[in-house]
Amino acid sequence: MAGRSFLPVFDAEYADKLGLRSETLRKAFEILEAMDKGRYSIVETGCARKDDWYGDGQSTLLFDRFVNHWDGAVRTVDIDPLACERLRARVSGKVTISCGDSVAYLRSLLGNEELHVDLLYLDSYDLDWRNPHPAALHHLHELCAVMPLLAGGTLVMVDDTARNQAFITLKGREMVVHDFGVAGKGGYVAEFFAKIGCAPVIEGYQHGWIMP
Repeated sequence: MAGRSFLPVFDAEYADKLGLRSETLRKAFEILEAMDKGRYSIVETGCARKDDWYGDGQSTLLFDRFVNHWDGAVRTVDIDPLACERLRARVSGKVTISCGDSVAYLRSLLGNEELHVDLLYLDSYDLDWRNPHPAALHHLHELCAVMPLLAGGTLVMVDDTARNQAFITLKGREMVVHDFGVAGKGGYVAEFFAKIGCAPVIEGYQHGWIMP
């Protein structure tokens, strides 16, 4: 379907199902299409599991549809063998499913000198919003593992990542908002990109950055 944007398909078939992820996933597809490549390579950690568009986002299915609309390939890894097995019946042959630790898997990709990653999507570790540290650290490890493979222009996106804000009472009824920065799965990834002066290009319930 060269020349025909995927965005109308997304708007008609998926946008209303995705809840908080609708705008951010749409922005990701906008960024990919702006690369004007025709053929896309997507690497994902944490595959689509239960059939829950609103709660889980079903990103693997969306990426599969995108690379079938244009051309390309999706590589996804998940540590749960049952999730991997269930996914195989739900996606096309353009999706390669690997079962194992995501950090080790990403590191193994460095041996593929021909692989160019257009989108790195990190979503492999279940998040506890009351204690985001384990998930945030794991996703930073993922980014470190695959960093040598990421060229300038690669979109890095993390699920379950939002600004952490709180209302604070001052002088009785006066209220102010204190912004504690980006929290969730991508909290430490956000700190890394901030340290290198790279502002997010996607903000919401998911965050994304373009590699400089």
